Amino acid sequence: MTEAVGDDGVVLLSFGDPATAWDAEAAREFKQASLWRRAWHSARRWHGAAVDLAGAADRALDWLRKFATPRGLAQSYAPGLGDPVVCPGTTARALATLSTFGEQKLARALAESLVGLQRPDGALPDATGQVVSLVNTGWLVEAALAAGDWFPCQESWQRAAAFLAARVDLRGRLLLPKRQGGAIDSWAHPTIHLAWAPALLAAAERAGEPRWRVAGERLVSRLLRTHDVTAWQMPTHLGLWLVLALVQMRMHTLAKTAMLPLVAAMGRDGSLRARRDVRWTSAPGLALAAQVWARLGQVARADAALAALVTHQLPGGALPGSWGWQANYFPGRAVTGAALALLDAVHARVEAEFAAAAEAIPSKIDPRDGRAAAVLAWSAQLAPTARVADLGCGRGRYLALLREARPRMAVAAMDLSPELLNSVQGATERRVGSLLRAPAHDGEFDAVLAVESLEHALLPERAVAEMCRIVRPGGSVLVIDKDAACWRASEHASWERWFVPGELSQWLARYCDDVTARPLEHGPRGEGRGLFWAWTGRKRAAADVGIDPSTDRGAPRRRAA
Repeated sequence: MTEAVGDDGVVLLSFGDPATAWDAEAAREFKQASLWRRAWHSARRWHGAAVDLAGAADRALDWLRKFATPRGLAQSYAPGLGDPVVCPGTTARALATLSTFGEQKLARALAESLVGLQRPDGALPDATGQVVSLVNTGWLVEAALAAGDWFPCQESWQRAAAFLAARVDLRGRLLLPKRQGGAIDSWAHPTIHLAWAPALLAAAERAGEPRWRVAGERLVSRLLRTHDVTAWQMPTHLGLWLVLALVQMRMHTLAKTAMLPLVAAMGRDGSLRARRDVRWTSAPGLALAAQVWARLGQVARADAALAALVTHQLPGGALPGSWGWQANYFPGRAVTGAALALLDAVHARVEAEFAAAAEAIPSKIDPRDGRAAAVLAWSAQLAPTARVADLGCGRGRYLALLREARPRMAVAAMDLSPELLNSVQGATERRVGSLLRAPAHDGEFDAVLAVESLEHALLPERAVAEMCRIVRPGGSVLVIDKDAACWRASEHASWERWFVPGELSQWLARYCDDVTARPLEHGPRGEGRGLFWAWTGRKRAAADVGIDPSTDRGAPRRRAA
């Protein structure tokens, strides 16, 4: 057993035989790489060369929409099967990702295609359609849980979970299908099955099935007991699924240990060797590494990996399979899994930012502040018993104002962070969800507000559509956010979007009448001028909207000047 100290001061232990354990030289390598990356990121911030993560996510989504087919999402490669071919596993992963980004219409189409591919016993086949794949079946369960009410057949994912649980014997061993063919189950390392264990455990909790939970725990226990998951030898685009599963099961120390070899081997440009014995980078592997680091709270490493990915993103939004010297993982072809992994990594990075800043988010605001005054003036025009939702509420400081001024109102707090929601005072209910997929039914609320939260939405046009979706016809919408003219005068995250007043007014006008925009003062004495604007609108009747919020993209977003 050896140890190395991470950037955050945590001692990471590496267990295994002497041939795979880390020695002192590797630890020194790790520290040198860490120091270099810190200097590199400082230089990038100083020169204003922040990576446009929101733009990268937008381009990747556009490319995925074009690549989708009526039968599912086509994978751009399939060894020995021709090109392209619809891959059930890739379709399932795409369903989970697109659900996160609020792509309702496409997510439902992919869900229907997966239900059509599913076998009577609940299993999902591989790309040939002839061979059962446990990994693909696990991704089906994960996708269905992520899609929620968008998944057309709830019984479908339950059959899939029951099938997976039945393939685990009393000792935790897998009962693999006799015919495996080219399925990933047959040629990948046995620990690849850790990838679907979190989905089975989550399904057991959702359905209240203790047998599924026991089967999942037995599988995880046996794989961890019989294999050293911190010394995996698979390429990054396979091995990192195991590490991501560890993170999902909250085995963070083990996950950090498994990531330590990658930290030491990281290139100066943020790239990552696909294996120790090669000098090329796998794009989906690098995106998976970025997601794992973001979920572990190691944001500097995640930023380095994301910067390398965005650098290699093609103008149309796709990513090549790999790049570098003697790259052999489809280097000249766009890989669907890489675009999906990029989107997941960007979303995980945003979540990590909010988790890290949770303590710094204020819980109160002076009622004399221009933003508070605008919220109170807006609420005075609503019915005394109106149902109001605050999207991206943080610690609920505006909800507290509403409850004090209008005690009969029913106010719902919505935020991406469960930790922040737990600290909200005065809300009648709390719902976890993002601006891209608001946890509410169509027309459920009389009014909705978003104060300094739209700027953090990766796709703000989509977020405006979501706000208007959950408001009833005739209901009121309020947005308070920052002026793009002040962009260069402030520090901010790379994915933030500040708004040209006329631009956001146009987004609201697609769904609302009586759209207004006016500047606000902020601070208790109004000393702050010009940074904030308030936009309001009244939603038109459903028949007059004429646009499906789940598919409307609107005009191309302009970067704040």
